[in-house]
Amino acid sequence: MSAEQIDVLRQLQTIDATIYELKTQQAALPAAIAKHQTVIAKQEKDLAEHHEKIKKSQSEGHNKEVELQTHEEKILKLKGQLNTVGTNKEYSAILHEIEIEKMEMSKIEERVLELMSVSEQLQNEQATIESQLAQEQAELAEIEKRAASESQQIETSLAAKVTDRQAVADQINPEILTKYERVLVKHQDNAMAAVADSACQGCYSMVTAQEVNLLLGRSQVVFCRSCSRILFLPDASDD
Repeated sequence: MSAEQIDVLRQLQTIDATIYELKTQQAALPAAIAKHQTVIAKQEKDLAEHHEKIKKSQSEGHNKEVELQTHEEKILKLKGQLNTVGTNKEYSAILHEIEIEKMEMSKIEERVLELMSVSEQLQNEQATIESQLAQEQAELAEIEKRAASESQQIETSLAAKVTDRQAVADQINPEILTKYERVLVKHQDNAMAAVADSACQGCYSMVTAQEVNLLLGRSQVVFCRSCSRILFLPDASDD
């Protein structure tokens, strides 16, 4: 393998690292959208629950109003009977019934006030959720718009890098390229590693003196015995 092949491999490595970064950025775009969608789904669920609670509270309030009316009618009827009774005992019994009805009405009225308070609180909370939901939906729309634009830019950059990659790969010995790409599959973004202080900078395993000599000779591919990356000696341009 000529020294030029090592240089071309390093060019390929630079391109592949960029391609990996672009794909990583592209893969991250849906996550930001999904995060807002999750928040929106929860807000929509909360909104539906509040709507149902308000509906239930209002329904119970209506039923209590009907109950109040029923008790009022009964009290009026009992008061009318006061004029027809013939004994004090009957009179006292009717008065007792009227008091019982009034106590029941008092309990119902308290419950009606509680329901009104609960309903008001729920409606205030619902208004807050609706406002937050509208804001979140607006933010999601903006994020989706931005993500679509960024995705298009990434696609354009990827297409250019893939073209560049092919041009560089065509300059590499097929056998060496196959070995390189096998390592690239394993390490995704970094198939090569520099050697510094007699150690692979990919995994920090020690490199033997013999291997360093081979690297100095730049006549064959040297793999790290630990991580399998293709090794190279950095030059002045790497500083």
